[in-house]
Amino acid sequence: MANVLLVHGAFAEGSSWSKVIPLLLAKGHHVTSVAIPLTSFAEDVATTKRAIGAQEGPVLLVGHSYGGVVITRPATMRK
Repeated sequence: MANVLLVHGAFAEGSSWSKVIPLLLAKGHHVTSVAIPLTSFAEDVATTKRAIGAQEGPVLLVGHSYGGVVITRPATMRK
């Protein structure tokens, strides 16, 4: 089982992953759709980092469009 964090793009919201989430859950993964606020890059990264910190074990980050940029920062900082 893996922890999968999904981060949406700039012109979307967390529900944009609604078709993907059930597929991942059916495979036994723990899935979180991170609702980034889109107020600033720094706040979007901070929100994503908090979501990562709430997970137990390894985390697979998945970002769509702008979400891909957002996940790059915490992914390179995680120990």
